Amino acid sequence: MVNGDFAKLTRKHGIKISASFACTVEEIGLAVGEKVGHGSIKSLARMNSAVVIFLDQVEKVNCVIETGITVSEEANSQLEGPLTIQELQTALQGMQGRRAPLSCRRAVITLLPKKGNVQDIKNWRPVSLLSVDYKLLSKALATRLGRAVEQVIHRDQTYCVPGRSMVDNIHLIRDVLEVSSSLDINTGLISLDQEKAFDRVEHSFLWKVMEKFGFSAGFIAKIKVLYNNIESVLKFNGGLCAPFRVCRGVRQGCALSGMLYALSLEPLLNKIRSKLQGLFLPGFNGNMVLSVYADDVVVFVRDQNDIDSLVDIVREFSSASAARVNWMKSEALTVGEWSGGLPVLPQNMVWRKYGFKYLGVFLGKGIVVLKNWEDVMEKIEGKLSKLDVSSSETPGLTVALCRSKTLCLQQLVDAVGPELSDAQALVSLLGLHSVRVAQRILLLWSQILCPEEKGLLRSYGQGGARPDPADPFPEIYLSPGLGELTGPLLQSARDSRVSSLF
Repeated sequence: MVNGDFAKLTRKHGIKISASFACTVEEIGLAVGEKVGHGSIKSLARMNSAVVIFLDQVEKVNCVIETGITVSEEANSQLEGPLTIQELQTALQGMQGRRAPLSCRRAVITLLPKKGNVQDIKNWRPVSLLSVDYKLLSKALATRLGRAVEQVIHRDQTYCVPGRSMVDNIHLIRDVLEVSSSLDINTGLISLDQEKAFDRVEHSFLWKVMEKFGFSAGFIAKIKVLYNNIESVLKFNGGLCAPFRVCRGVRQGCALSGMLYALSLEPLLNKIRSKLQGLFLPGFNGNMVLSVYADDVVVFVRDQNDIDSLVDIVREFSSASAARVNWMKSEALTVGEWSGGLPVLPQNMVWRKYGFKYLGVFLGKGIVVLKNWEDVMEKIEGKLSKLDVSSSETPGLTVALCRSKTLCLQQLVDAVGPELSDAQALVSLLGLHSVRVAQRILLLWSQILCPEEKGLLRSYGQGGARPDPADPFPEIYLSPGLGELTGPLLQSARDSRVSSLF
């Protein structure tokens, strides 16, 4: 509530604010300070403009996130309680890596290519590499939040909610298309493309949403600790840029990010559920309006009124939350005859008739579904060609040995030494991509050789022994799976006492 001191300040500067307005002095002061500077206010007009803009934004946010769904008192009690040793131990055991952290507030952002032209920065996905202590705390809080989030996240959103799976979304869309087609029910599906979804989450909006959903102030404060005054450095071209402040977005790499994003999106989904008619199927009680997995949102529309309402809801939500739907990249699919004509889509979108791709799976009619099997055999053969099915411990070794023409132990000793210890040399010799794999191969070979053979190798390395037909050394070969091949040149490899070292 606006208190008396601030009312005097606003009257002094000619600003009229209702005393019953539901916002704090700190919020208004922060907004004014960001607009006109935190020092002395030199421009009355600028202050008026700043406060009016801020109050208008607060009103929009309150309107968008109004909901009657809240978490239970019992859930809040569990969320607010101190972290237990058992929770920290469970989180620690579920983590990978053992490096000590440098800072909890700083993350290293690395870019992963998405589909499309890699020359376009929009086709790269930023992933935050976070310190171990940050991940430990966020993992513990995420485990705790996961037990309460299902109370406020509708069942049609399956992302990061325990007990729900994206497989349910795929089966739902597939069944809707089949049933609508067989019963000749006019059905429209609009797949919304959320532009930079995770990166556009406003922190202040997220805290408001959690508050409206009934999460306690204590638990929200715990989450704020992980997002207060955070910064990142970008990793590119083998180096790191200077650190910069991060003022919005949830970090992809943080254990909490999925659930926090789902919470921030839920007000939009609630509005869509309440305003759209959606799909009615014979024999079902109620309607179906949404199928959601993270930012992959499919909306079922019944007629033009549903589409108009959807556009209005998205516009209102974008104004309040900074989220943005890219209508040009969104897709729409229609099923049925639509004798009265197809509804008009926003921004020149075009209805598809055969199917579309949802969550990586092509859904729709046969001609579209067949795309799921394109190049499958080539992909499998490509993967199998990299594996050596003769041994699960050293996959791909046969190919590497044949490619490098390394067929006897003498060649290896000359490269990696008589102790069979130079993994880097083996990487260079066989063209391997991992020193760790080379170390494992050398260890396996060393375990196969008996002490007498190892002694001969050391003597050979010191110049005290030379290959001799009477010694076992020349008879130890690396036999790369010769199968049924025969011939005099292969006889020594087949008859050797140790015919295979992998």
